[in-house]
Amino acid sequence: MNTRHLLLLACGLMLFVASCDESDTDSYMPSYEGFRIEPANPRAGDTLRVTAVQRQRGKLIYHADYMWTLTYEYHREGKGDTTLVYQPATQAVVYDMASDDPVLSYAIPSGLGGRIQVGFRADFRYSGVGKGGYDGENYSSSAVAGYILPKASSSYDGCCEGMTRWIPIAANE
Repeated sequence: MNTRHLLLLACGLMLFVASCDESDTDSYMPSYEGFRIEPANPRAGDTLRVTAVQRQRGKLIYHADYMWTLTYEYHREGKGDTTLVYQPATQAVVYDMASDDPVLSYAIPSGLGGRIQVGFRADFRYSGVGKGGYDGENYSSSAVAGYILPKASSSYDGCCEGMTRWIPIAANE
């Protein structure tokens, strides 16, 4: 190989190395604003829709599991107060292909007024080198209720958790 070929090869290698920025392989969890609750004033018999609103999308995440927990406190005539806690849904997605805001829909039983609180957990598996969340701030606005914060992150995976405020449920009349 002559000197000219070696020089061209060295220049090509330098350009390749210079174009590989570390950020090309950094993975980040999304940052969240909180929850959007629809309808704004739910009644027994309505379908409650709770959306975990992302402020900034995650990057280089190949898998996400969304786990929802619902706590429903209600009063039944002659039976007293009851608290129902259960996990209505777990959703698994390939995040980089489906990074939409996670949504839980729940049909509120007819005739049972009370209040509902929704818990949310998101577990992420990175396809790059995990850097955690974009920041540790808690963002809120009048359009969202509750909080979702990063809890843990390594170079392989990360986690966010949050909770809505108590949502009053009006009884059917």
